[in-house]
Amino acid sequence: MNLDEKLRKLKDISGYTAKEISFRCGIPLGTLNKIFSGSTKSVKTETLKKLSSFFNVPISYFIEENEEESKRSEEINVPLGFVRVAAATPRLKLGDADANATEIIKTLENLSEKKVKVAVFPELSLCGYTLSDLFYYDAVLKNCEKSLEKIRIFSYNYEMIFFVGCPLMKDGSIYNTAVAVSKGKILGVVPKKYVPNYNEFYEKRHFASAPSELSEIAVNGKKYPFGTNIIFCDAVNPDLKISAEICEDLWTVKPPSNEHCVNGATLIVNLSASNEIIGKAEYRRAIVSNQSGKCVCAYVYSDAGLYESTTDLIFSGHNIIAENGKILSETELFSYDTAIADVDISFLEFERRKSFNYDFEKGQYIRVDFSLKTENAEFIREFPKMPFVPSENAELSARSELIVNMQANALARRVSHTKAKTLVIGISGGLDST
Repeated sequence: MNLDEKLRKLKDISGYTAKEISFRCGIPLGTLNKIFSGSTKSVKTETLKKLSSFFNVPISYFIEENEEESKRSEEINVPLGFVRVAAATPRLKLGDADANATEIIKTLENLSEKKVKVAVFPELSLCGYTLSDLFYYDAVLKNCEKSLEKIRIFSYNYEMIFFVGCPLMKDGSIYNTAVAVSKGKILGVVPKKYVPNYNEFYEKRHFASAPSELSEIAVNGKKYPFGTNIIFCDAVNPDLKISAEICEDLWTVKPPSNEHCVNGATLIVNLSASNEIIGKAEYRRAIVSNQSGKCVCAYVYSDAGLYESTTDLIFSGHNIIAENGKILSETELFSYDTAIADVDISFLEFERRKSFNYDFEKGQYIRVDFSLKTENAEFIREFPKMPFVPSENAELSARSELIVNMQANALARRVSHTKAKTLVIGISGGLDST
């Protein structure tokens, strides 16, 4: 391919307009249009370097004539169906939204270097979950909005969508929300549907439950979609469709993620503040795994950490990423580590073609588009050479015994039914060979 053909291909894959590429690369729009049209035969090396950096391809992609190398380079930005996701727990300063925004930004910078495309932060991560009656104060709510704007502006040059927990006012009520942000834009606001009011939880004292109807909410003077039934859709990778729920939503009899997945969401993010008691970590792990398996989805669960108030509760930052029933990444309790994994969104869509054949009742959803440029990143996910053979001896022994019992009982049932008196043992490679 010629230079102009290669650039047009990268432009189409990225989803950016020529004007946006010009602004971000610092290349005059007129010059860029000439390159795209093929009307210029000479392009400065400095210009090629800027385009190489923007599209995340080696500069050799533009100048090498070797057919094999050219073909390899052309395929660099083709989406493979994998999406790198992360669940992070930044260190928190309770009630200090500005300091927390700074910490979230540092985390986002680090995740961007690791080529993460979807990042999730804990419930009420801008101010802290354990503020109690301080949630009523204007100073807290306004500082959260101000800090949210700081994060939004920062995100402009980052190829990522992320979800931040923030208390927001609407029509005189305070809502516990997940705010979706990508590349300088707030995409939508998802309020918590099930607000707990039992045992150690008394959130209904402060927060209203999500309204059943979709509407709009004003944040820093601008209006955005507001409601639980929102699916955020990637224009570049159409299989990536994200919906959000918040902590307790997952633990109820009817999690919102059930409906999200029925209506097409392939990735569920959960902003959580799940406290620790004996045995809860094991149950949390099981419920995340089971929900991802039941809904045939990827599930990213971000948990609050130790820097919350410990007057009544303690949090461990137990972050979990699951895919179709399998735990892909999980942090140690109280470790402040980030869970990162490559989830196979295309595989989930493939599995749904076989299993989602019921007449599910669809809800009223809106779809909000975003666009993430694909990047060349080394897979961090490991695939076992023998996926059906357990690596642990105890599990291997138990599975082997199960296989023998399945085969033996199936054979015994057939022999009993046919009332056979004798059996002929056929060795594979003998009776069934030609």
